[in-house]
Amino acid sequence: NFKCHFLSVLAGTADDFPPYLWDRLLPQTEITLNLLRQSNATPKVSAYAHLCGPFDYNKMPLAPMGCKVQVHEKTDKRGTWSYHTVDGWYLSTSPEHYRAHNCHIKATRSERVSDTVQFQHKNITNPEATPHDKLMQAMYNHAKILRNEVTDERQLEQLSQLMQQTQNYLDRDRINVASPSAPPLRVAASGGRITRSTSNATPVPRVESPTPRVERTIPRVASQVPRVASSKATPTATATPRQQSTPQPTRPVPRVANSNAIPTASAKPSKTTQTPTKSSLRASTRRTTLTPGSRSGPSANTRSRSAEFSPPAANTRSRRSATPSANAVETRGGRRAPKKRVLRRLTAIIEKVENEVYEALAVMDQDTGKLLKYRQLLRHPKHRKEWSVSAANEFGRLANGVGGRVKGTNTFNFINKSKIPKQRMKDITYGQFVCSIRPEKKEPLRVRLVVGGNKINYPGEVATPTAEMLVAKILLNSVVSTKGAKFMTMDISNFYLNTPLTRPEYVRIQLIDIPDEIIDEYNLRTKATDGAIYVEINKGMYGLPQAGLLANQLLEKRLNKHGYHQSKLVPGLWTHEWRPIQFTLVVDDFGVKYVGKEHAKHLQSVISKYYPVTTEWSGDRYIGIQLEWDYKKRQVHLSMPGYAKKALKQFQHDAPAKRQDSPFPYAKPIYGAKQQFAKHSTSPPVDSKAKKFIQQVCGKFLYLGRAVDSTLLMPISAIASQQANPTEETLAHTKQLLDYIASQEEAVLTYTASDMILAVHSDASYLNESNARSRAGGHFFLSTNNDIPRNNGAILNIAHIIKHVMSSATEAELAALYIMAREAVYIRIILEEMGHKQPPTPMQTDNAMAEGVINSKVQPKRTKAMDMRFHWLRDRECQEQFRFYWRPGKSNYADYWTKHHAAKHHKHVRREFLTPFIVLEMVQQKKAQQRAMQNK
Repeated sequence: NFKCHFLSVLAGTADDFPPYLWDRLLPQTEITLNLLRQSNATPKVSAYAHLCGPFDYNKMPLAPMGCKVQVHEKTDKRGTWSYHTVDGWYLSTSPEHYRAHNCHIKATRSERVSDTVQFQHKNITNPEATPHDKLMQAMYNHAKILRNEVTDERQLEQLSQLMQQTQNYLDRDRINVASPSAPPLRVAASGGRITRSTSNATPVPRVESPTPRVERTIPRVASQVPRVASSKATPTATATPRQQSTPQPTRPVPRVANSNAIPTASAKPSKTTQTPTKSSLRASTRRTTLTPGSRSGPSANTRSRSAEFSPPAANTRSRRSATPSANAVETRGGRRAPKKRVLRRLTAIIEKVENEVYEALAVMDQDTGKLLKYRQLLRHPKHRKEWSVSAANEFGRLANGVGGRVKGTNTFNFINKSKIPKQRMKDITYGQFVCSIRPEKKEPLRVRLVVGGNKINYPGEVATPTAEMLVAKILLNSVVSTKGAKFMTMDISNFYLNTPLTRPEYVRIQLIDIPDEIIDEYNLRTKATDGAIYVEINKGMYGLPQAGLLANQLLEKRLNKHGYHQSKLVPGLWTHEWRPIQFTLVVDDFGVKYVGKEHAKHLQSVISKYYPVTTEWSGDRYIGIQLEWDYKKRQVHLSMPGYAKKALKQFQHDAPAKRQDSPFPYAKPIYGAKQQFAKHSTSPPVDSKAKKFIQQVCGKFLYLGRAVDSTLLMPISAIASQQANPTEETLAHTKQLLDYIASQEEAVLTYTASDMILAVHSDASYLNESNARSRAGGHFFLSTNNDIPRNNGAILNIAHIIKHVMSSATEAELAALYIMAREAVYIRIILEEMGHKQPPTPMQTDNAMAEGVINSKVQPKRTKAMDMRFHWLRDRECQEQFRFYWRPGKSNYADYWTKHHAAKHHKHVRREFLTPFIVLEMVQQKKAQQRAMQNK
């Protein structure tokens, strides 16, 4: 009945199972009871099958109720250093999920459904009969024979055989003492049998015995027995009776190899014997050492057995803790100390990355296309003069000036090594010179001394708030969408160099890296130590981990006095308390949107009080992007002229003989096939030089793709997914990408005035990547508040490989919507911080099932893998943050970033996302004509 069944369930729970959870065991108790009982109406089936149909054990696995379990914590729910499991008790199987368990968590005292659970009962070793148990059973059977209580003939026969074997074993020990002239005993390698070394090949008679007695003592082999290199003679002897040993304290008996002889007390060691090595003695001792209470037999060497006599389950994972109920922290508290080899490997990796960064920041020679570093520029006959002046200006700017042309900032001082405190000697870092050409700056040839921040141990915070490219693009849209608004840029000179440090830092610079003008003016040869100069830094400087934050905090403190405040939600976005002005700050570059020039002049005058400022009222260039403003049409054209050509020259890649319109090979569909499989590369791997080339190409053109030319994102994503282990095929794909860039005209991205309402297109491609992965694509733009928003220049495009394996196309579409919605939440915050209120964001998808699931038109029954995603999307839709709607796939712009297309498709679709270059040329020509008319 139910009472007895439930009592047995309660009896099988863990010792520390909370009694108040008894009611949570009832659901599975009813299931198991109905599975055991037969149906009254249909006796041939169980009561459960009669009521609910056949029970599927694969879908709903059953486990002992109330037992201890370890519940797995998902990676997105636990911390970086948190444990992977939590302790709990098993309650029941989950009928609403596939192969999931309902568990009670000990720490939170709450229930959780998990599909990954480790049960304690799986680690409990089943008890088995030990040799002691068998011996006691044999003695008990002998006692029954003596009392004439055994009548089974088979059992009597077995007992008779056991008595005969015991008698034979006892007879083996009744042996006289061997004569002094007899050869030494030799212990065989199997079974511990003892034989004699003789001069002929006569075999020694054996005595069959099941197990040798462990009370017999055999002396160990003396370590001073001389070793003989080789012996071909085989010593033999006649069999002699064995010695009857007297009972002595038990002692371990080593197993000795056949070639090692054990001499008797009066016999000398034979010349043909070999001395056993220490390792062989240790190994043999481990194999044959028996202690009182130890086990023998096949199960003695298994993982669940130990040398000491203990209960069968004493050595299981659940019993190793000292406390009766060990938690996860107690059983996993150990940590392995890092090895020197690992530290050396990490140091080598860090140095390699530093060298790659240093090479990436070099200047390209226009004649040869090679990258020249700082020292090469100072020694180059063509560039030496101009770059030496630029380097001297940098040192003079950081120090106390140079040549009367540059004023110093007293950022650092040249000192002797003896003036550095001893406790700071370990914090001395290096200096790295970064050379670049910035045509928009007052000084185009720029040399920057950057401090090696990786060797500075700063105790405080170092994270600096700065605006990302997405915020800058939204601000550009806001300028053309706001009537009367214009855009200008400002650049603060020496932004990092005027902020006092809380403590000085020290840098070591090689004397050969300092221009002669600085050496002579500061008399540095007298301060040099081992060919190096030491510098004490007292103000902020490039490369210091704390310099950016300190400079930003000082700027914020100064601007707050005049009513300018930084957004608490969007880093790098600044607004005024009442003036119609907004600006983004990227390091020391200001991108300012203003309505009324007097407000921009106010910001300029405020900053000029504290910093030297360079103002560009035309706003033609910002964060490396060229801007062409057409305020009459309320448009702005973004481009990066010359960037692609310069990069192609850097990689020494010539234009292809045949025009290339596809950035990545197109995988043609196999028509008629039921499944389209992703192709796996079988080409050989490339060398390190080619691997570095692939990585440089991806890094170089990723900025171009994110800034202007979004058609590069998909091929770069595909190549970057293989750049860790590239092959010859990956190298061929990279060269095809370069051919595509060389074949296309300059990319131009155009933003047109809109209502500043965010719109998103989302799409996914199912199982089109290797390892059964899918890809998600997204197109974000600002448009009007219509049911079907019209397209505009993209502020963000996403070409992303979904991390997890999707089980269906609908799940892949839901995952893509989830990825796009997360990005849209942050973009909505940016827009509202800029003053553009947002209605529910329209999100378009081309999968009717995914749209029906989110809008509650379809109620799925088994959605374990999709639970979090579509519930999160449903929740946001209920909060009126999003509006999900369906349209055919041809009208979904996000489809372009989910798969590789044919060249014809690229040519047709490119004009939908990018503006023809002739439009930009016409705008520039019109501006040139207007300037010519004004000059007349």
